[in-house]
Amino acid sequence: MRSQHPARTSMDPRGGDEKASSVEQEDPPPRDAAESFMETFRTLFAVASCVGVHVVTRSRDGVYSVSPLKVVAACASLLGVTLQLAFILDFVFVMETSYDQQMVLAAFFFSVSFCFFTYLVWMKKSHTVMAFLTQVDGSGITVDKNPTLLYVILATFAYSGTYTTCVYIMLPLDQLSFFWFEELKYILAIPIFYTSFIPSLLDLYMMSFLSVVVAGLRAVEVKTKGVGLWTSTHTSVLAGSWLRLLKLLDTFNDIFSYLLHVRQLLFLVQAITLLFCMASVQLEQRCVLYFLLLLGSTLEVVLRFFLVCVAGDRLLTAQEGVLEAVRDVLCGRRTSAFHALTAHHTGPMPQATTKSLLDQKNDAGMRIDIGGLEHLGLHNLLCRMESKPLCVLTWGTSRLSGRTFVSCMGIVTTFLVVLLQLRPYLNQNQPTTTTWFGPFDDSNLFCCFRTMKFQRPT
Repeated sequence: MRSQHPARTSMDPRGGDEKASSVEQEDPPPRDAAESFMETFRTLFAVASCVGVHVVTRSRDGVYSVSPLKVVAACASLLGVTLQLAFILDFVFVMETSYDQQMVLAAFFFSVSFCFFTYLVWMKKSHTVMAFLTQVDGSGITVDKNPTLLYVILATFAYSGTYTTCVYIMLPLDQLSFFWFEELKYILAIPIFYTSFIPSLLDLYMMSFLSVVVAGLRAVEVKTKGVGLWTSTHTSVLAGSWLRLLKLLDTFNDIFSYLLHVRQLLFLVQAITLLFCMASVQLEQRCVLYFLLLLGSTLEVVLRFFLVCVAGDRLLTAQEGVLEAVRDVLCGRRTSAFHALTAHHTGPMPQATTKSLLDQKNDAGMRIDIGGLEHLGLHNLLCRMESKPLCVLTWGTSRLSGRTFVSCMGIVTTFLVVLLQLRPYLNQNQPTTTTWFGPFDDSNLFCCFRTMKFQRPT
């Protein structure tokens, strides 16, 4: 069995150990890397399996497969989301809702649609998820355990439950006479909880997968900076590590590219509708709870999408760290240890002292033969790395980064102004809500979301 602690890699700053170089040319041993990844996010995967988001399981011999029990949970969740979506469509088409009520229902409709789309994509991409985890097995990448992950999951669950309770208490569900049975109104708690919990859980799930690539890039950066005398072997090892990470990220984009695009659309709809409701709510004592609920929901939606964009920025920062380390090698820059060796020497030095210092410098700093084959090979590799950067794609059209958040906030502001301008004037009667069972008394339903637009001047 291969040792868990190899003697020395080819990127060892102490230089040219041929045996170590031959070991480094091989693929790195797994060292239970996949178990480390699964152990790091075990709680997250367990919660995701309960709601049908994570359907992959790993056997003792390291083989990934689709768990039938988890598929049953996914099908049950998909059936529940489908019924919720049908209920919302029935609510919209049966009732003649007002302009403000349509804005309130828009975010709810798109949230349920996102959950429905998520389960469909997950059933299709389960084999791609297994391919990603298998690649993590062979890459030898380990991820540091996050001690706050459990608390984040608990906070997400607690917020979703609190949000569902507040909405359920404040909405006058006792007036929903269109239910055939009064008990059926309690099923509204399920879609309200799902629309908050599933997108939050999916954000955590996506960021956990992306953290593997980020950890791999940081490991490559550390190894590159630790090299003493750069050789062609180091270039080959660096190229192999970069290609493995590139393939791993391509698999990640294959899984999450479409979901991130729909996730971006969900953020736009949620942010626009929530801000519209905040602008339309009447500042009265009975409406304070509605305003606080909308304010909390808006902050939560904006913060979650901001963290998703920050995850994309972390990948770009880790990639730039690797590229900068390679540029340092090409430019012949020395490490701090290299400069410390010659800081106390001024003027000409004896030949013996110069030779001794050079031997130490080869171990303490990075050196490469400028203009030699090693330099040309590394420069060619750097050009290829810069020509195809690592990034998270949203449906293959744009990169996920901080710019994505800024551009989305600009879109939210623009459409919010348009929707506010399209509101009916106060002297225009909004439609009366009616159902197949007769007129529906909505005098208290959405009573705090009346229009605030001034009356048209005569």
